Amino acid sequence: MRTHRISRRRAGAIALGTLLALPVVANAGADPAAANDIRPAVAFGFNNHGQLGDGTSIHRFVPVGVNNLVETKQVSAGGFHSLALLTNGTVRSWGWNESGQLGDGTTTERTVPGTVVGLSGVRAVAAGFAFSLALLDNGKIMAWGANDSGQLGIGTSSNDPVRLPVEVKGISNARAISAGGAHGLALLDDGKVMVWGIGVAPQVTATPFQVANLDHVRAVAAGDAHSLALLEDGTVKAWGANDRGQLGTGAISGPTFTPARVVNLDDVEAVAAGGAHSLALLDNGTGRAWGDNLFGQLGIGSFGGQRSTPTRIVGLSHARAIAAGDEHSLALSADDDDVILSWGSDSFGGLGGGTLSQQDRPVTVQSSLTRVRSIDGGNDYSLAAG
Repeated sequence: MRTHRISRRRAGAIALGTLLALPVVANAGADPAAANDIRPAVAFGFNNHGQLGDGTSIHRFVPVGVNNLVETKQVSAGGFHSLALLTNGTVRSWGWNESGQLGDGTTTERTVPGTVVGLSGVRAVAAGFAFSLALLDNGKIMAWGANDSGQLGIGTSSNDPVRLPVEVKGISNARAISAGGAHGLALLDDGKVMVWGIGVAPQVTATPFQVANLDHVRAVAAGDAHSLALLEDGTVKAWGANDRGQLGTGAISGPTFTPARVVNLDDVEAVAAGGAHSLALLDNGTGRAWGDNLFGQLGIGSFGGQRSTPTRIVGLSHARAIAAGDEHSLALSADDDDVILSWGSDSFGGLGGGTLSQQDRPVTVQSSLTRVRSIDGGNDYSLAAG
């Protein structure tokens, strides 16, 4: 998930995501089940706009089923809205819709999933703060929702909502996407990265451009205002905002628009970017985290402060997926039939542990969901699909 940095705490209401958010790095991999199996999705946490998809606006401290979803392949959590990619290549959306981010032609919010109009042949989705992206099988990208900062990548910016999917300009060979607070990322077939929106250059950029000096990339992740790129050699580069150390370069500073290597980090399998923190999953199943730790979202056994270099996540082992919300984090353990773990802020039940208690290390989500293949975190809420 990726929250535009006007979070609920900072503006009375707000990921990226990604991401977060986010996936896509949060996608836990292929599922061996037949395509006609019912594949449920669950949600928990903040629900002021119906982003949990259970037909209510009641906050949920433990996971509840998302209504009207079957054969779910991937989920993505935005600021207050959610996306689900079905195995038939169509997309469902629900939650906040003030900027048209549900893609149904309206600005009416929904508490249960509805269909994104005109989309088929989709292979990945990404929900930003108030906009959405979909990667098609042909390598093109569709976008809809808020475009005040050029986050749709259509060559123009406007305060008017874009209520139906439109094509991102100049990209026809993408293989992965990620959506941040108000910027988008596309990983191309040749290992290069395209970016657009705000926070990717000194000025707003409504037309995608290639990130300089960045090659051999195998995954990308967009946070609120920073971005991560996982390289083929298992190292990570980062750029964008660094006021909380979220770039992992060993310093806390102003923004940088040139990708820099995250220090002391090798053998990485996946990355995730949250509001102002970053996560890395290593090939041995352990995790590293850096950036803001006000609510324990780094999972390092303490609350507060920042870490400008990667620090080991306490007690995380045998993980096979990670995801970052605005101020909380998620992981999927391969032990015990896919246990979902969470840590960080828990103001509205976004950790799914049944209580409102922030955690400085991973705890178990109270979910019976098995064969989990996708997780993601939004602003104080979380999604998972079996």
